Parts: sequence; C-alpha cells; structure tokens
Amino acid sequence: MPLKGGGAVDNEKMRGRASLGVITVGKIAAKLYTGLIGRAGGVDYVDIIKTDPETSTATNISISGIDHFFIGKHNGFLYVTGIVSDVDNTGMVSKVNANTLVEEATLTFAAGEDIPRAGVIVGDFLYIGLRTTPAKIVKINLSTFTQVATLTLDAGEDWVVKQGSMAVSSSFLYVACYLTTPGIIVKVDLSTFTKTSSLTLDVGEDNPAVLAISAGMLYAGLDLSPGRVVKVNLTSFTKVSTLILDAGENSAWFLVASGDNLYVICYVSPNKVVKIDLSTFTKVATLTFTNADEEYIGGGAIIGNTLYVQCSPSATTKPIVKVYLGTFTETGRINLNTQHAANVADSLYAI
Repeated sequence: MPLKGGGAVDNEKMRGRASLGVITVGKIAAKLYTGLIGRAGGVDYVDIIKTDPETSTATNISISGIDHFFIGKHNGFLYVTGIVSDVDNTGMVSKVNANTLVEEATLTFAAGEDIPRAGVIVGDFLYIGLRTTPAKIVKINLSTFTQVATLTLDAGEDWVVKQGSMAVSSSFLYVACYLTTPGIIVKVDLSTFTKTSSLTLDVGEDNPAVLAISAGMLYAGLDLSPGRVVKVNLTSFTKVSTLILDAGENSAWFLVASGDNLYVICYVSPNKVVKIDLSTFTKVATLTFTNADEEYIGGGAIIGNTLYVQCSPSATTKPIVKVYLGTFTETGRINLNTQHAANVADSLYAI
C-alpha cells in the first residue's frame, strides 16, 4: 500500500510507517539505540534511547527541534536527519556528540533536496536518500561535515521511502525506488558517484521498501499484501526469482540476512517474522509475536544469535521483542518507556 505524503506536514511519521535501521553485531557488548519521532507543544523532536541488551538498562534523551530520523553513529557522533520545519521540507542532518548528547552542528541541504528518508555510512561518507520525484542521493563528507555532491536519479525512479531502502556491496550503492510501478532498483558507483544501471522488476512487483545483501545476492522486500521478496544476482544485476509470502504476511518492511537465512519482518499487528532458507529460497517458518502491543515494526538489529525487533504501538511503552534465532522463538522483551506519548519508533541500531 503506497504511503501518503507530499504536504509540508508529513503524517506518515505519526502513523508509524517511518524509517528503519539494521546492523548485525557479533558481540553482546553492543548497545541498542532506538530512534523515536514525534511532536509535542508544536515542536518536533527525536528521542534517542540507549539500551544495554544484557541488563535492559535504558538511557532516554530528547532533542527538540530536530525533525526526525536517527540514522547512525560514526567516530563518536550520532547523526539525525530530517526536514527543517513543518513549512519547509528542505532536508538537513544534525551531528550529535554521542558522549555528551549535545548537538554540535547542523547541515542544511540545498533547495529542492527534500524529505530525507534513509542513510548509509561508507568510510567517512554519509549517503542520504531523499523521498523526492525523482529520488536524490546526497553525499556528505563526515570528516568536514560538508555536502560534497547530489545525485539525481532518472525520471520515474521515485522516492527513497525509508531507512533500509539503500544497501552497499563492494563499491556500489543499491537504491530501492518505492513509488514506481513496477519497482526499480538503481545501482550507483560510489567511486564516481554516478548511476551505472537500473533494474525494473516484473509487472505487479511494486513498492520495493527495503534491501538486504548476502553472498552476492540482493533481496528486495516489497510493501504488498501479501509481501514479496525479490532475489537479484549482483554480478549480472538481473532478477533470479520472487518469493510470495502467505496470506496475512503483509508488507515485507524489514529484512536481515544472518547465516543461511533471511528474516522478513512484516508490518502487521501483531508483528510476524518469516524465516527463509537462502540456499533454496523457500519459506521455512513464521513466528507471530505473542502480545497485541508487539505490532508495527519500528526497526530491527541482530546481536549474536538474537534478533531484536523494535515495535511501535500507539501506547507510550515501545517494546523491543527478543527472538532467539537458534530455536526461532520469542524469548522475552525490553519495555522502553518513552518521554512523549505521541511518538513513533522509527529505527533500531546495534552499535
């Protein structure tokens, strides 16, 4: 189902269909960072909650006036991107000291470079995808915190819709263009920051929302009912096959590859996780979450053998559900008590 948008005030963020972050970390020393967006007293804000997954101890900080996505950490700094204001969709990114949690600098994009929705960090560069028509990619040098260049995709290659819509393999950036029928995946050479080619999916394969890469293959999750996952060979940049999920497994909104499996989290209530065997590209099992408030995915990350799924119900408490991948069972949850009632969990990172 396509997302609404286009106005100065983006109601998407208040419905929970926001951005998404994923990182796989092999050690339990990593901490979970949850980004939440919202609005209180006429002011936009982002809450960042740092959680120790071993002790469930959480530190909650709120940064007002920043709208609205936490996108990652690099060399001691957190990066938050969004728009300037309700009446100005121009994109921006803020640099926040990870130790003091103080905003140290803000970079505003050029006019027409609007509504950032995704970010990936490669080396000392941050690439931010914009929900524009056509889509644009902004390149930022993190060492100098300056904008280097902007790449505008071709006509019809529209909307980078959410965190996870871009993925990197070797020196190439892959971009899912959401607002296209059928969907399009664009390949960008990062060494020259130029588009090299694009892949148009088959008829009916619309709304690619998220990408994951494993063993030379790219997987694209489609925001359809039921959800679909498209497999692409990166060497030839051609489609291999499509897996259609079962009825009720709607909207492949989050993907993460771990070992020989791909985990698809569906944007439903309660959330469902579909396990796919990558060697056969077939569905193995589906895990439906236990509680009614474990709904509407806000992000996901893997630490060791545990998948952490950030849920985004309307209640103030935003649970992180723990799934042990060895048995593919739900093993517990961490309840985050947020500072604002009307907020939406939009990202989860393990750093």
